[in-house]
Amino acid sequence: MVDESKSELIYNGMVQSIRSSNENGIYCIEIQGATSSFELDIKEKSRSFKNADMTYDALVGKILKDYSVSSFVHVN
Repeated sequence: MVDESKSELIYNGMVQSIRSSNENGIYCIEIQGATSSFELDIKEKSRSFKNADMTYDALVGKILKDYSVSSFVHVN
């Protein structure tokens, strides 16, 4: 059982692989991950947006809706 009040987030992204091993009686776990924006980097995509009145928030929202895991925070 995990006591969530004592847990701490140490990674936020996608897990790509997990490997466990026992080396001389010591258990090891190796986790390979990628950032949440990984999907944005793996395939080049070109788009045109003709609405000159579209805000940056709307533009970024339209781009990110094509990806399974995405978020956007607008900071002034």
